[in-house]
Amino acid sequence: MIRVLHLFDASAGWEHRLAVQSLLDRLPADRIESQLGTIDPAARTQVARPDQRLVLFRRRFHADFLYVAPRLRRHLDAHGIDIVHAWGLHAAKVAEAAASASARPVLLTRFNPTLTPREAAFLRSLPPTDRRPVLCASQTVRRRLLETGLPPDRCIVIRPGADGDRIRRARTSGLRARLGLTPENTLVVTPEPVTRHAGHFAAFWMTAIRSFLDPGFRVALPGASREKDRLLRLARQLDMTRIVVDTDETVAYPDLVAVADLAVVVPTGEVSVGAIAWAMAAGLPVIGTAVQCVNELIADNRNGRLVAPAPAKRLATHLARLAGEPETLRRLAEAARKDADERFRVSRYADQVRRLYENLTQGRLAADGISDPAS
Repeated sequence: MIRVLHLFDASAGWEHRLAVQSLLDRLPADRIESQLGTIDPAARTQVARPDQRLVLFRRRFHADFLYVAPRLRRHLDAHGIDIVHAWGLHAAKVAEAAASASARPVLLTRFNPTLTPREAAFLRSLPPTDRRPVLCASQTVRRRLLETGLPPDRCIVIRPGADGDRIRRARTSGLRARLGLTPENTLVVTPEPVTRHAGHFAAFWMTAIRSFLDPGFRVALPGASREKDRLLRLARQLDMTRIVVDTDETVAYPDLVAVADLAVVVPTGEVSVGAIAWAMAAGLPVIGTAVQCVNELIADNRNGRLVAPAPAKRLATHLARLAGEPETLRRLAEAARKDADERFRVSRYADQVRRLYENLTQGRLAADGISDPAS
């Protein structure tokens, strides 16, 4: 039996929740025993279902390394934890402090390819052993880690799955009607969270332009963020609130994708590719900017459309034109869905993570028997 503690911090979001829940649902219970823990109370609602126990390793007014790391170490020893699977860099720092005196492996999952200099320095400071691997959700993440100086054998790409069954259930759940949408509406979905560098302003402006030609166009701004609040204020100032579908955190991103018609992912830099993977699995046409993270999954005019990065309003004009090519978009959406079936199977994700756990506990190289279907 391999005992794993999944440890979260305040960075936990929808991708973390979906990935860990897919593991808990699919890893063989007779071979792998999983626990959930967090060093930040804010992660409670993000990662655990109501029926799941989540251990809190933090209390107010206590510094992490004075209180949390020793408490985590006692928990690891008392429960015979074999692997700490950290789902954020802060969680990894605490896990490393707690496990540094033992041979216990610490595994970090990384979705976001962007690293601050301090984060890169921490990763380089980890012991030079493959018992401290980083599970990369994309090749873009792996490339960025290699550029910071991490050894290739410690950067392992395992792509989280996109659950087709969940998408099908969401489509028959009545969510689209609850969002106030009719069959005449075209819903554009954008990535969560809404941020300045992820291109949400361009997606909003594209929808505004397109709505003059097709009044049924709508754009969904998922989750909660300051940039979303800014765009909602702009919509009110322009008297364009009718084009915005305001979804809060109770609407899960995969469910929103399932009822959408078009995905627009136009970052100016590197972002997580999870939103693209779910859009492809849902059979949505994807329009994106030709930056590395998007290029990793989307090939222009094969399974999506790519445009060159540009200032937001000029970019929005290009996007509006592409959004008016329904026949082309339907063809590309079908190709994207087939690609997703091969690349983002949930069962494959669980199998490869299980293999990684077994490698770490049985003395094999961490990456032994693990491959990336999208490379």
